[in-house]
Amino acid sequence: MIIFLGDSITEFGNWQSLLPNFDIVNYGVSGDKTYQVVERVDKLFNKKANKLFLLIGINDLSDNRPFCDIEMNYRKLLNLLLENDIASEIILVSILPFRTSKYSKPGFYLNNVYQLNNLISSIAKENNLIFVDIHSSFADINGELKDELTDDGLHLSYKGYDLYKKLIKKYL
Repeated sequence: MIIFLGDSITEFGNWQSLLPNFDIVNYGVSGDKTYQVVERVDKLFNKKANKLFLLIGINDLSDNRPFCDIEMNYRKLLNLLLENDIASEIILVSILPFRTSKYSKPGFYLNNVYQLNNLISSIAKENNLIFVDIHSSFADINGELKDELTDDGLHLSYKGYDLYKKLIKKYL
């Protein structure tokens, strides 16, 4: 079993059709922030997955949450996943860029996406986990989400999910 845990980027992925040879469980919830995933992660405590892919954090940035809170919640979530032995392997996935012309809110800056991805990468290293940088493949020369990979500037199109699948396939 493979668990995908995260926000709308996870939830909107049709993982079973993208990865038909795998038993997929989708625990993505649109709009979720790190603290909300912490609050609902107990639903996974009885699962014993082979892999768990975690992609979370963009909604924290969109809400202009302090980085110290995001880090605290991300670490708390990861500790809960590890302590409860939910998956044999946990893979941390970078958050994606967005189109600034479609999303402009205080604190919602591309630079913050890079900063959060650096933090997630560091957390992965500290815990001897795999960090998958999908961000680089999704960003255009200006650091924004490539237009051809999104329909609304934030969420992925089918072409975007197809690229996501290709980037994580070697970790399955």
